[in-house]
Amino acid sequence: MEVLALSKCHDHTIQSMYNLVEWLQVCPPIRILGVATDVFKQQSSRNDTDLHQLVHDGHRFVQYFANTIKEHPLLLYTTALPFTPTNTSIYKKFYHNGLPEVVCGIEKMWPRQLLQLQGHDGEIHSVAFSADGSKIVSGSDDNTIRVWDASTGVEMLSPLRGHDDLITSVAFSADGSKIVSGSDDKTRIRHASTGSNLSCSHTAVDDISSSPLYGPIVSFNKGWFTNINTGRCLGKLPVGAGIRFCRIHGSTCAGWTTDHKLVLIHFPAR
Repeated sequence: MEVLALSKCHDHTIQSMYNLVEWLQVCPPIRILGVATDVFKQQSSRNDTDLHQLVHDGHRFVQYFANTIKEHPLLLYTTALPFTPTNTSIYKKFYHNGLPEVVCGIEKMWPRQLLQLQGHDGEIHSVAFSADGSKIVSGSDDNTIRVWDASTGVEMLSPLRGHDDLITSVAFSADGSKIVSGSDDKTRIRHASTGSNLSCSHTAVDDISSSPLYGPIVSFNKGWFTNINTGRCLGKLPVGAGIRFCRIHGSTCAGWTTDHKLVLIHFPAR
């Protein structure tokens, strides 16, 4: 019986290792670290301030030196650590006199810029966060949409194509399940998790914004505001004015018009 139990435990261990390898193959290490950091902060004691700081600095270290880690993972003590901000716990704990010394130009703390999201081949015209802050969507004049992990900068989907003109605006639906993109050629709604196309309207838009009350809102070139989900018209600007940029808060829209005016529009309750 003991032999059978050991054999079963061994088989379970081997299968777990296979599962771990498969997970690592599809999940980039920087994303794994981001998830692990969030879990640690939720589960560990708030009194472990030194450990919290070390985990925080470790996460920032991986974000800051992501390309270096990818190219030279075994040389971090010479290619990354000497360039780490000197007042961080990572630097204080691991740097020693035997390593290369950078004489000047090193920051004392991590810079305010968290990440650089690189991938678009053209000017970026619009970016938006999902409501829970976990994702970022961006639209560019390279006619593509990209979806990013907000904590790691990892691109979560392949570039989303389909527009034949530059993308002027992007937004998440209020529940984060859909992505709406506007262009001079058409408006598209996609599934946020897969990028698959859900619907397409051959109508150009000026801008798109999202409201928990109404879902994604489109301002059309002639000044009409329409709820994409229902097709219901919510309001209209004066004749001759269009919207260059708009944002929704609750049931109120703030928009910058083509005739250089800032307007506030209140939408009636549904």
